[in-house]
Amino acid sequence: MITSRTLPALERVLRTSQDSVDRYNELLAGGAATREYMIDEIALLVEGEGELRQLWTALTALGWEQFNQARDDVKTAPIPSRYSVQYTFFQHVDRPWRLEVMQLLSGYSPLHGAIAKPIGGTPCVPVHASFKVAAEEFYAYAREDLDGMGLFEAQRCDSTYGRFSYWTRLDQSDAVPYLKPRVNLRDADL
Repeated sequence: MITSRTLPALERVLRTSQDSVDRYNELLAGGAATREYMIDEIALLVEGEGELRQLWTALTALGWEQFNQARDDVKTAPIPSRYSVQYTFFQHVDRPWRLEVMQLLSGYSPLHGAIAKPIGGTPCVPVHASFKVAAEEFYAYAREDLDGMGLFEAQRCDSTYGRFSYWTRLDQSDAVPYLKPRVNLRDADL
């Protein structure tokens, strides 16, 4: 059910998501990276199935279209943990980036567990702004580039689809959304 506060709150989340895309693309273009990276995904975290349905309805009302779903099992480091997650993906004709709506199904992620719960009528909270690299070698380069830009790796993950990590600045008072490089190893041509 969409409340009178849901759409305005979600519109604020989407505006700040676009701001994050712009900010991270500027950082990636002007930083120490020798390769080109472009944010193509913003992740939103929901607490459960009810919040996912509420967000789905609200996103649809705002012109977003659901186009895929996937489940993943993830191992984390440096704090060892495991969690299962469902991703629901949305796209919008006016946005060059997609939304990945995350619902943790089981286990625990230290990074996600530390993120403040949604407030102000929205059923979600932003988690990361992400870019994809083509192969594991380029993922290693991306991690090196982010380290060279003065970012700190908050968590790295191995999952059933590949590898990814979450990066932030230590002097940033609010780490969300994290910057997330990712590589898909499951579907890669090896």
